[in-house]
Order: sequence, then C-alpha cells, then structure tokens
Amino acid sequence: DTDGENMVIIDYKTGQIHNSEKDLYTGANLQLYLYAKAFGEKYKPIGVYYFPVNNNYVNEDDVNDRVLVGKTLFDKEYAKLIDDNLENADLSVYTNANLALVKKTGKMKAPGAMLSEKEFNSYMNYAQEISAIGLEEIADGVIITSPIKDNCDYCKYHGICGYDESLDDRTRDVFEIKKIDILRATGDAGDQTEENEDGGEN
Repeated sequence: DTDGENMVIIDYKTGQIHNSEKDLYTGANLQLYLYAKAFGEKYKPIGVYYFPVNNNYVNEDDVNDRVLVGKTLFDKEYAKLIDDNLENADLSVYTNANLALVKKTGKMKAPGAMLSEKEFNSYMNYAQEISAIGLEEIADGVIITSPIKDNCDYCKYHGICGYDESLDDRTRDVFEIKKIDILRATGDAGDQTEENEDGGEN
C-alpha cells in the first residue's frame, strides 16, 4: 500500500507466521524485505508485515488476532501513517510498534518490533544478498540438501526428499539470532554491541 511517497508491505498468510531475525538470517523468510527492496527506489518503506488470515470465529474486541506481524520504521510521524492511534499513545494496537524511547547504557534504541532507517536498509540489503547467493547456487546446479534443524519434521515433501538428519551431517543448527547479527553481516553494525541492540520475533 502507498500514499504516493511512502509504502507499507503486507503479505497475507493463512498458515503459521514466523518473523524472527533467525528466519531472515537463515533465508527462511526473505520476501517482505525483498518486496520492500524492489520498490524502495520509488517509495520509502515504513513498514513490512505479515497479516494472519483465517476463518476462525473471534470476539470483535479481540484485536490481537488482527495485529500485523513485522517491523515498523522507528519514527513517530511515519508510524502514525500506519496507526493514527499513535497520535496519543506510544504502543500501536495494530503493529505492536512501541514508540517509547528505551534507555539502555545511556543510549536510545529502537524496540524489537521497530527498525531505524539504517537498520531497515540493512535488512533489505541482507535479503537481497542472500537471494543472490541462492540464485548463483541454483545456476551452478547446487542441489545439496542442507535443512535447518527440525524443519523436516512437518515438511510435506519429506517423502520425496528422503533427508534423514539422524544419518546426515548437513543439518544446520542455528542458535539465537539478533538484530546485531544482521547488521554485522551487512557491515552496518558500526559501534553497536549486543548490549544496546534489540531483536527477536515480533
């Protein structure tokens, strides 16, 4: 969606939504940032989200089932374009964006559900870089199976693939990934440390 200058990416999902830094880092979920990157020269990305869609009956007052899952630009004026309730509040009821400035080690930081403009650009660049690597490997004929640990448990194509992580050492075991890890991968970490950054699933 766009107002002619800024844009919000919304990807409607009927299944389970995963939107952690780990999902981006491992290449499991790149699409939101690839969409934003693709249109980034024409519009300014101010939010990227998954929207959970299902046919479950819910109480109309239960706003939690309508929350957009993703990242919002850490700027009140832009965040208000997405949720005008932020005119008089710090916490969005639609995006989980929290505009309250958090002090830690004497510095301000963007809460986990929000990204500074620099961080937003880093996430988009990282998604593009990982996609480029994947395309190169496909072009080179690389078809080696190397799943992330436990991802095979519910895969519909396990019977075709036949991968058995108990017999193969190519399973990738990825531990906790934070915002700083994405920034380091793109060379944008600067003087940030784990003590003054935030991340996680939002």
